[in-house]
Amino acid sequence: GGLNGDKIELIIKDSGGSPEKAISFAKQLIEEEQVFAILGPSEAGIMTSVRYVAIVAVGGMASIWGSLLMGFALNFMSLRGMFGSYDDLVFGAILIGIMLFAPEGILRVHLWKNLRLIFSTKKQSAESKEVR
Repeated sequence: GGLNGDKIELIIKDSGGSPEKAISFAKQLIEEEQVFAILGPSEAGIMTSVRYVAIVAVGGMASIWGSLLMGFALNFMSLRGMFGSYDDLVFGAILIGIMLFAPEGILRVHLWKNLRLIFSTKKQSAESKEVR
């Protein structure tokens, strides 16, 4: 195993979210351990991941337009402070609700097809009443 015949050693350091510890660990890894690469934590925590998954789930996994629309709507409401300090709770509840009650997403493709069919049927029936 390894990369190009070289062994790879995984060194794990936990900064506990402290920037000072992260800097200290980075210096130690570079200067003392002489590591080739450092992979650090991204800005995305668990709740940010939950937010993104909830947006895609609400929009419908098979619908890029549904995901984009719900991403815009939910982020707009969140950034406007509509959920207050309950952002994480709201997005977690949305994700759980979608998984339990609408696993295909609220804005799934079938819903749009059904709505189009309903409105075209109503339009045709209204037109046929006008002809009489």
